[in-house]
Amino acid sequence: MQYEKKNEMKCTFAYKSECGQSLHYASNVPCIPITKCDKPTSTHLRNSTDYELPEGLLILYRSGIFSIDCSSCDIYICPKHRDDFGIYWRRQTRKCQSPTHPDQSVAKPNRGIPASVCKELWMTKRISLPVGSDSECDFLLSSQSTQTFSQTTTSDWEEENMAPREIFNAAMKMLSRNYPALNSQLQLPWTSLSKSSSSYYTKIITEAIQLIAQYVAPGQENNLLTDVCKKWISLKEDKPDTMTEALIASYQQQNNRLSQMQILSLFANKHTKERLMELVPGLSVFKIDAARRHTTLTFPGQLINPPKVYRSRLSMPRVMHFIEFISCPTYHQAVGYGSKTLKLSSGLEITIPKVVRNVIASRLVSSYSQYCNDEGYECLGRSTLFNIVKACAASQKKNMHGLDNITSEGMRAIDILLKIVSKLEMFGLSSECVVKLKSLLDHVNQHLKFEMKGHVENKSKCAEHCSTFSLSDPTSKCFSDKCEHDHDQSCDDCSTTGVLDTVMLDAVSSVRNAIPADIQEEITHDLQISTLNLSTWKAHCIRTVHQEQARRDVLLQLKSHQCLIVMDWAMKFLPIKHRETQADFYGKKGIGWHISSETKGVTLF
Repeated sequence: MQYEKKNEMKCTFAYKSECGQSLHYASNVPCIPITKCDKPTSTHLRNSTDYELPEGLLILYRSGIFSIDCSSCDIYICPKHRDDFGIYWRRQTRKCQSPTHPDQSVAKPNRGIPASVCKELWMTKRISLPVGSDSECDFLLSSQSTQTFSQTTTSDWEEENMAPREIFNAAMKMLSRNYPALNSQLQLPWTSLSKSSSSYYTKIITEAIQLIAQYVAPGQENNLLTDVCKKWISLKEDKPDTMTEALIASYQQQNNRLSQMQILSLFANKHTKERLMELVPGLSVFKIDAARRHTTLTFPGQLINPPKVYRSRLSMPRVMHFIEFISCPTYHQAVGYGSKTLKLSSGLEITIPKVVRNVIASRLVSSYSQYCNDEGYECLGRSTLFNIVKACAASQKKNMHGLDNITSEGMRAIDILLKIVSKLEMFGLSSECVVKLKSLLDHVNQHLKFEMKGHVENKSKCAEHCSTFSLSDPTSKCFSDKCEHDHDQSCDDCSTTGVLDTVMLDAVSSVRNAIPADIQEEITHDLQISTLNLSTWKAHCIRTVHQEQARRDVLLQLKSHQCLIVMDWAMKFLPIKHRETQADFYGKKGIGWHISSETKGVTLF
């Protein structure tokens, strides 16, 4: 479409005379770009000094266009005007056209006016003379810069319109002045050439390769060309050697994938992928990459020992140990309404309360594996654990719908502390310190969200884990209890929250001189509130675990005439925020759905 649009362009020189077809050659194209005018002009300008002037530039000069720029490429010309200003141009008179020629002189002109002189006359005196007009007078250019500009313009035009053969000759001439010029390009099939023509082209390419090799590897061109020829011959060989044929036959006889990889690694790096797929039918790129990877990691032909997979019978105690772990309130919460049906492999269906899981399956399995490593307990395989999690009926919590205010404020405190770190970076805090603080905040956030509740125990030698010690009020005997063990252990993860405020204060103090007074007060206030909210969040995690354990103890001690009533509310509306607190939820328009659930004790006979 672009070419057709250009053909519809009108001739730029239509204002000079009427357009038409050429009288010297047939043409089906009404107009062509001026850059496509590339006929040789050396014969036409034999009486002038412009032996190498391009045809397009000659047409522009003769039409009075001496300023050549990017807009010159948008000029179009018809065949008739191409003849009028191009190589079919003829002089209108045989008299000297020089403006300095005496009127009384009857001397006959003996040369044509060159393009540089025509341009000089136009630029200085606004006299337009066609290039090649007769003259017998000598012309002196007013400045050397004009001549240099004309030569530069002609040179740029020549470079843009050079044929491939001319480009090759110019490049080889730059490398060596003695290199013979390429007279013509090969157009016929090589097999139909005569002996003299094939010898000529062979000589040209041989001398070119040797000349390039001298520049690439001076003094070592013979060694370079020898290796290049060997590689070229090996790539073009149709028949592989005897050893490769034997390896290919052995490869095809193997039925084992690992054995095939072992054999293929012996010759995978000696050929290209395309060549290997030609030699070995049915070979894929994946198998070639696997064989080359095996060669790199070990060595060619190394015996491959696949890892042995052992299947062990499921141990019910270990299964129950994992189920008890994922049933912990740290990772799930029971909903006060609704139920789910759990279908066993025996066909028995059991109705259980609806449960919402707070963490994803991969984090749940990772936490259990870490717990077993700390306790020295041998757990099941990861794939088995994932299958158990999939079989356990539970919904996945995706939005923090009705999140309690303490947890919400703790999460918001993490965000505020991250913004404080970004502000400190603007006031000159080092990048290393910024990275450490952000990593510390991320660690605290993940620990309080997912790991803290798993560390809490009723009795523990670590003060951070002992709920009895942490929840005791030293000012009230009714709300305190003494531990019968010493707290001589520590947990690095849990103690990180306690030292976070100190680390943040040190970071603020290091750049305090560069922070304005009003911003210092704002940062100090946000820092105090945020660290207090994190401490409250940590205490809330401990209370949650302790309260859930108390609920379990009540359920275990229920008698047949007793029951446990839990009054709760069900969320009716979808959250409008990803992290929505109870206050935001109750602020919505509508009526909440309050429910009560009753758990009654049953006597087993």
